[in-house]
Amino acid sequence: MMDTVSFKRLKRPQSPNTYLLAPEGFCDEAEPDTVSDPLMIPPIEIYDAFISMIAARADWTLQTTDEARGLIHFVATSRFMRFKDDIHILILPEDTGDAGARLAVYSSSRIGHSDLGANRKRVMHMLTNLNKMLVKT
Repeated sequence: MMDTVSFKRLKRPQSPNTYLLAPEGFCDEAEPDTVSDPLMIPPIEIYDAFISMIAARADWTLQTTDEARGLIHFVATSRFMRFKDDIHILILPEDTGDAGARLAVYSSSRIGHSDLGANRKRVMHMLTNLNKMLVKT
């Protein structure tokens, strides 16, 4: 189990059981599956929303947090087979100050070769929920 992951030096395995969302060119040794778009929301609001999202799920367990650095690590446990996946989130403030941020999210299975798209689905689900939580209509 990893407490934190270095996105800059991240090396992904050959197996298709990971998913990476990151700003273009952010990871020196890994190509993201999806390039993250800027979020025009203060980083602390994004951080708080992720912490709330994780706390609301019985199958997600918070492992490590560092609010000052925008780091979150949690473990997702599958319902039936009890497989554990590590999810690392890094909230990167934009150069514009408190006005916005970009995300780096790495979701990886601890065992197995293929995750049947579970890591991708989880990251996309998290982004959808984040948008619902933060966008006030």
